[in-house]
Amino acid sequence: MLSYVVTACAVALPTTLAVVCLFFLGLRFGGSAAGAAFGTVVMALGTPIWAYASLFWAHALVGACLVFAFTAALKVRDNGGGRADFLWALAVGLAAGWATVTEYPAAPASVVLALFALSQAWPRGKASRWRVMAGVCLGAAFCLAVLLWYLHAAFGSFRPSYSYYDPNSFAFMQQRGFLGLTYPHPDRLLKLLFGCSRGLFFASPVVLAAPVGLWWLWKEKAHRAAALTAAAIALYYFLFNASFYWWKAGLCFGPRYAGACIPLLSVGLAVAWRRATPAWRRVLAGLSLLGVFLALMVVSTSSQLSMQDSCPIVHSSWPAFWSGQMAVNHDSMLTIAEAGSGVSYGAFNLGQVIGLHGLTSLIPLLALWGVAGLLWWWMHRSKLQNI
Repeated sequence: MLSYVVTACAVALPTTLAVVCLFFLGLRFGGSAAGAAFGTVVMALGTPIWAYASLFWAHALVGACLVFAFTAALKVRDNGGGRADFLWALAVGLAAGWATVTEYPAAPASVVLALFALSQAWPRGKASRWRVMAGVCLGAAFCLAVLLWYLHAAFGSFRPSYSYYDPNSFAFMQQRGFLGLTYPHPDRLLKLLFGCSRGLFFASPVVLAAPVGLWWLWKEKAHRAAALTAAAIALYYFLFNASFYWWKAGLCFGPRYAGACIPLLSVGLAVAWRRATPAWRRVLAGLSLLGVFLALMVVSTSSQLSMQDSCPIVHSSWPAFWSGQMAVNHDSMLTIAEAGSGVSYGAFNLGQVIGLHGLTSLIPLLALWGVAGLLWWWMHRSKLQNI
């Protein structure tokens, strides 16, 4: 229960808040409520982010922090200057800084977001620029202080935690480039995008529309900097993942080390929906349903897919799902502390808690989705009738 509560509060809750931000970003960039909802639902339920948000991993939290910083940077442009400049810039520094505290590879993305915030205030003159720089720096300094305190409390020094890896367990961290990083390998990049084992576009085909949406957003002068920022962060993360020796990231679903960029990349989905013709919207809807189904199969069985399997979604998730093997992961992040307790720990879903088994254990989840769909249909219908 403790591991469940910690995961829900530290990972799932921030990801949910990022989903709300993504909806409003879709509206801000000119999309309808339907388009914003499309991009939001796809990101939340049709990509590996759903799996990452159900595990005590850093990637979903980092992705949420990057969305918060991106949204706050946009608010720098919206406000009329003065004190609001500093406060929104402070939010950028705190959110981007916390992303870096959570996961060191987020540092370059955080710098990009800081520059994006500064660019939003640049046309208003020196005073506004200084306020934004002060806010970002103060937020980042607070996060740095927390990181240094943690390093000293945990290790007795200020060395990065990665430097304490057991050389016998992760030899490549010392033997391959800088902590396992070398240079982007084109073959790995293609596999991270299109491969059956870890490819983002294989796990979520509709995300192919996201770069197209960001391109259309870039062509709109008012949103050019926002599109460039989201695209640059997504590109950085995939190049980073393709540069890492352990690029498959062990037991996981999708491109795990690039996973933090998925929420920002999904900004392009609402734009793609807005610009698509009715025929293409049907294609996008079909691809999104496929992505949601694939993510449902993985999350309801096990999100930790084998690294050695050439196509674990097909070879493992598919048969496990249709045979009713739900929540088969019986490990816990607290396994060592709980050893010898005699209590069985592991994954579960709400249906299993109330006594359902196999595929029928998904009934509460599907019922919740059905209620949400009906509420959305009712609100949309009411809005049309009031026009």
